[in-house]
Amino acid sequence: MGGIQLCKELMQIRRIFVDETAIPGARLTLTPSEHHYATRVMRLKQGQGVELISPEGCMDATLESISAHRTVVRVLSSAKIKNEPSVSITLFQGIPDHLEKLELIVQKSVELGISRILTFTSRYTDAKYRKLDLTKKMVRMNKIAKEAVRQCGRTRTPNVEGPVPIEKIDSELVGHDAVFLFFEKEFKEQKTLVSSPENPAIIVGPEGGFSDAEVAGLVEGKCIPIHLPGRILRTETAAMACLTLVQAHFGDYSHVF
Repeated sequence: MGGIQLCKELMQIRRIFVDETAIPGARLTLTPSEHHYATRVMRLKQGQGVELISPEGCMDATLESISAHRTVVRVLSSAKIKNEPSVSITLFQGIPDHLEKLELIVQKSVELGISRILTFTSRYTDAKYRKLDLTKKMVRMNKIAKEAVRQCGRTRTPNVEGPVPIEKIDSELVGHDAVFLFFEKEFKEQKTLVSSPENPAIIVGPEGGFSDAEVAGLVEGKCIPIHLPGRILRTETAAMACLTLVQAHFGDYSHVF
């Protein structure tokens, strides 16, 4: 019932991004993009209630004045962090063969509670993406992450970064208390799972998976290999499945059943 209630609340309250946090009674001017979203996309009217999403938390507010190029809101409540995951999970995602798949991965990962996404290239990454400058594509991925935060009721927008060569992700793994390498092959020797990691990481490869050398290099480090038995998963399916498994074992979904 809690999920149904949250869904109803989000359908009734429009969520607007602001760049700063303010105390109740303060007035904030929306950015041009959020002014356009509020007045042209959602067609909100003066006096309607909205929820402001700031870097420090969410605030209730009302649309105080609307003109052709400017919208001012009045803050009604103090900032509060809402619907953020209980564990901070980072997804290391191999660049898929079509970037539309990465868009789906980003959107659904944000909804499932990811805290950061770092993309990487590897031996089996489509050759065209190893040569292209994907900077503009990453800008779009971060916009998708932001809109997913707006939709799902979260407070903080995860960063989507990269891509970096797989050889360089070792330095990024240092700060994580558990790193799970999801792989289609079984390993004879399994490392001991961390009982309750607070900052786990997930590594999911591209369509072609990982080369033996790449796997060996990751497993020699701190990575814990995890085998998903049975069916072969697409990379976008694997990312969602792996994130859900980690949430179910250590995070938000650990007490669902």
